[in-house]
Amino acid sequence: MTTQRLGRMERDGPKDGRRPRGGLSEGDLAMMEEQIRRIVTSAAGKAHPSPLRYYHVCHWRNGIRCLDPRHTRKAHPVFFTLPGHVLAAGLSAHQWRVLTRRIIYICRMTGLTLNELSPACASAGALPSVPPSPQITDLDCKRLEFALTAARATQPEMIVLLERLQRLLETADLVAAEDVPPDVVTMNSRVQVWNEDTARQMSLTLVFPADARGTNASRTRLSILSQMGMSMLGRKVGDVIDDTVRIDRLLYQPEAAGDFHL
Repeated sequence: MTTQRLGRMERDGPKDGRRPRGGLSEGDLAMMEEQIRRIVTSAAGKAHPSPLRYYHVCHWRNGIRCLDPRHTRKAHPVFFTLPGHVLAAGLSAHQWRVLTRRIIYICRMTGLTLNELSPACASAGALPSVPPSPQITDLDCKRLEFALTAARATQPEMIVLLERLQRLLETADLVAAEDVPPDVVTMNSRVQVWNEDTARQMSLTLVFPADARGTNASRTRLSILSQMGMSMLGRKVGDVIDDTVRIDRLLYQPEAAGDFHL
């Protein structure tokens, strides 16, 4: 059911003479509800919801997904927020009706089709690919916001880097510290990288500005307030940053080691 067809039905009315509900015949609405149910059920299954946490059903990265409400600060369509045990058990008939109407409304307003709301469709290349946003833990985000405030007061000459870090925090995917994947670079991670320009392997520890002093030959400290530091934060093993530096290994990640105080 495309948005073009939705608009045409609203102008011309249903063909079978039955009274439309929001511009749709009962038959068309039933088909859309079934398609939406399949898409949302698939997204919920991929989320592996925890019963004690909340999730929202939203349109994110070219598809309907069930995500932690803190996953991003970007404005995006959110259809429903509910606890994980409800998501795992299945929505009630009333919840399905509310969700269906909200998704149909977003389709009308944005020009999206239901096929385009399916993550499977997006992964198959039906839509232009979107580079993944870096993943930053909620604890790192809070600490970096504090560091930003301090740096603005004491290092105004670094305004360009500070603004870039601010944009990074605003656009990143926020994840709970205990949920961050073990191959993602977080603050105080020790990372092995390969520099294609120099054909050298390096071991770098991504640190807060106050800890960026006292480098040594065996373990170089890389400040988050550097171009490479900001490019590295939230990226995963295998990613290439700044065109020439490949993240080969994570030698240490605080969250994976249970060191949440770092």
